[in-house]
Amino acid sequence: HLRARADTRRALHTHYASVQGLTINWPKTDISSDLAMVALACTEGDPEPFLAAAFNAFWIENRDLDDGSVVQSLLREASAASDTVDEAKFRAALEAAQSEAETAGVVDTPAFIVKDQIFVGREHFPWIRELLTAS
Repeated sequence: HLRARADTRRALHTHYASVQGLTINWPKTDISSDLAMVALACTEGDPEPFLAAAFNAFWIENRDLDDGSVVQSLLREASAASDTVDEAKFRAALEAAQSEAETAGVVDTPAFIVKDQIFVGREHFPWIRELLTAS
């Protein structure tokens, strides 16, 4: 089931990219972005430079965003860190976040919890916006 969903998502992303005149260079092997995403969550400041560097590293260079040295170079490039990635701290933070999400009832991504309601998928953005602006 997970493979079928992944294939469907890939086809959908490829379709929307082509509609926008973009080409997606899909990675040749399965690589993870766990470490980079939790590094982003653990890093203060403007996230845009890191996101841009990570996007390029993953989609253009097919780099492994779960590799500590890759993440460190991206953080340096984005001026978001000085010396070393605390990989153990980042992975512990990821595990805690995943546990918290599972406890809250999150079963897929993207998922948003607004006013004790779980919304899975981007199709709920208008409703989420309405709930947030009504607060």
